[in-house]
Amino acid sequence: TAMHLEGIHLDEVQTKYLLEKDSLECFQVSEDDAIVIRNIVNTLNFLEKLDFDELVVDLDFYIKLNSLLAYEQALYVGFLRDRAISIQCISDDIMPCTENQVVKEVDKLNGINDSNYREIIPSVFCTLARMQPFFDGNKRSTNFLCNAALIQKDLGLFVIDENNLQTFNSLLRDYYTGKSSDILKFIDEKLIISRSQIKEESQCISF
Repeated sequence: TAMHLEGIHLDEVQTKYLLEKDSLECFQVSEDDAIVIRNIVNTLNFLEKLDFDELVVDLDFYIKLNSLLAYEQALYVGFLRDRAISIQCISDDIMPCTENQVVKEVDKLNGINDSNYREIIPSVFCTLARMQPFFDGNKRSTNFLCNAALIQKDLGLFVIDENNLQTFNSLLRDYYTGKSSDILKFIDEKLIISRSQIKEESQCISF
């Protein structure tokens, strides 16, 4: 998902090799793409060492994810954005959000359960993505944050595959500009894979 968001599309063999070997030597990619891939691998390595039973999904964890995912890409990592930025789909500059605004959204992830996660995950992701808490890597960092909360509660995964990427980006632009909130339903119906779906797919692969 994080690579798709940056326009990098590895096939299954490349992804498997990357995860197993932790090496970029076999890939012919640009320097910028190599940084993205390395940062994603480093973030996965970081998550792999965590005890999810003890994980606290909070602002510090969110900032840590961004510091890993936007390393050598953003001017500043390791803290919330403190000045205005511009993004292509919005004509006006986006002013910095407050720490309390970010904490309020992040804390909602601690309350997810079987009955509400399909509502909370899309809302938190889209709200934080539109707020742009960081200088770079906002969608990647927020996707990782949401998935950490889902994994901790064993509820499923929030996955943006290549087939859904174009629609996702289009709907997210509409959400940024206030044109529509259709992306919330799209994430719920198309991009969140439940725990039971993951188990079914795993069984099919094993056979």
